[in-house]
Amino acid sequence: MLTKICSKCKKRKSVDLFSKRKRNIDGFHGQCKSCKSSYQHKYQQTEKWKLYQKKWRRSEKGRLSERNSYFKNKYNITLNDYNRMSKEQKGVCAICGKKETHKNQFNIKRLAVDHDHKTGKVRGLLCIKCNTLLKALEENGFIKKAQKYLKTHQE
Repeated sequence: MLTKICSKCKKRKSVDLFSKRKRNIDGFHGQCKSCKSSYQHKYQQTEKWKLYQKKWRRSEKGRLSERNSYFKNKYNITLNDYNRMSKEQKGVCAICGKKETHKNQFNIKRLAVDHDHKTGKVRGLLCIKCNTLLKALEENGFIKKAQKYLKTHQE
């Protein structure tokens, strides 16, 4: 079993207790996970860290980076792709044709990115009402059940 000495607590521990880090010669971080976590927690309580975070989030680069990574990770599209889709739809919901009116604590929310949950393919942008309804219809098989119901009760 491989071991390593933590640079912080100076104890010999199994390498399983260290985070991987490719640029280190041995392939592991110098501090064990518990020491690193403790240090990070303390640092993130400092005013220096809080000011840095506040400044970064307010900067255009920070806002764009957060939005880009959100769209990229969740839907595999960029912020530019989202903006292009919004422009093509003239800023309105692809189903009801209305602008989004739902608000969060800061402002009116963006149109939601509608995607196929099986394939991950993006279909369009929807308001919160249409997106919620569509999700319920897809997941519960409601459309087929409703069609069956209507057929049995036709005059």
